[in-house]
Parts: sequence; structure tokens; C-alpha cells
Amino acid sequence: MREIFAVLLVLILGTGFGLYLLLRSNEIAQPPTTFTGYLNGTTSGNITLSQDGNNYFSTPDYAMRSVFLFLTGDWSSTSYWDTNRYVDVFKILFSFTTAILLLNVLIALMTQIVDDMQEGRHEVWLRTKAGIIAEIEVYWLFPWERFNQNWFPDLIFYEASADLVEQQEAELIKEEEKLKNAEESSVQKIDRMTNEITTLKKDMGEMVALLKNVLQQQAISVVTGADSSSSIAVGS
Repeated sequence: MREIFAVLLVLILGTGFGLYLLLRSNEIAQPPTTFTGYLNGTTSGNITLSQDGNNYFSTPDYAMRSVFLFLTGDWSSTSYWDTNRYVDVFKILFSFTTAILLLNVLIALMTQIVDDMQEGRHEVWLRTKAGIIAEIEVYWLFPWERFNQNWFPDLIFYEASADLVEQQEAELIKEEEKLKNAEESSVQKIDRMTNEITTLKKDMGEMVALLKNVLQQQAISVVTGADSSSSIAVGS
């Protein structure tokens, strides 16, 4: 799934940059609009209004935004170049490629949903059947019927085909491998945490030793200062 979205992102960037290089120098000339009317309450003559070019591919960011809107079916940004064959080629390639990618995404999602439903449908059916049977046994049977050996035998034999046994065995092997991988990962995490704790203890021991040395040096300096001051007092 991630690979599909990565390809889609590369396609959008590539198409946007390609159209930017192709159409950035094409300025769209809008025809001037002329009308006669009132301006601020006074009669005016012919007024000419000019519009700036609206080339959506003049800058890379606008080009990327326009190409992203292609995914929603908005092709209005390329309406000025409807007769440009190169633009048509870009549009056809982009539409074809994105359609394939989005269909692959939809197919992948539906396949995952169907697989999940198939894995759980048999279990749901068995649970429902067991609930119905338990309800019938409790509320709809007479006491002598509950002890009927034909209906409720003491031994039940289950027959399974070789394919089903192999399938269950393969599933058990996969589950065992998953458990082993999880166990190995947990052991690695525990070892890593143990090493980190050991390193922290070592660092803390070094810090404690350093603090002790600093305190001892400060105590020695204080005692030395006190002795020197007392000797000076005695001499005076």
C-alpha cells in the first residue's frame, strides 16, 4: 500500500514539474472587457478593464496543485491548451496511470476486507450454532430427551480431510514463527534495556565518585584555610 502511494506521489510531482517546464513561458492573454455605465454615481464613458494572465503552471507550487486537482476530475487549469498535443499526452498518461493505481488500491483494500471476513466467518457461524443448540437444550427439551444417547453421545468423532489438516498445520507453524519472532524481539529489547541500565549505573557511580572527590577537596581547602587563619591569629 505504501509503495502505491509513493508511486502516486512521484507521478503527481513528475507530471506537475513536466507541465511547469512546458507551459511556464506561455502567458494567457485575456481579451479586455469594455462596458458603459455609471462609476460612483457619475456617468462615465467606455471603461476598459484588463485582467492578468491566469496561467496555473507559471510556478511549481501552482502546477503541483493543479495536477493534484486532476485526481478529482478538475481539468479547468488546462482549458486554454485544449489544442496542445503535448498537454493532451500528459493528460492521457496521467489519467491512465492514476486509474490503474487507484484501482490497485481499491482491489488491495477489498482483498484485505474479504480475507478478514473469510477468516472470521466460520468462527461466527460456529458461535451462533452453539448458542442456538444451547438454547434448544435448555428451553425446548424434556429431561429424558437430554439423556438421549442418539442425540447427545458421550463420544464425538471428528473427521478432517488431509488438506484441512495441512492447512491447520501451516497456520500453526506461522503462529509459532510469529511467537518466536516476538520472543526474540522481546529478549533483544530486554538486553538493550539491561545494557542501558548498566551504563547508567556506571555513569552514576562515576558521578558519585567525582562528587566525593570534589567534596573532599573542598573540605581539605576549608581545613587548610582554618589552620592558616588560626596560625596568623596566634602569631599576632
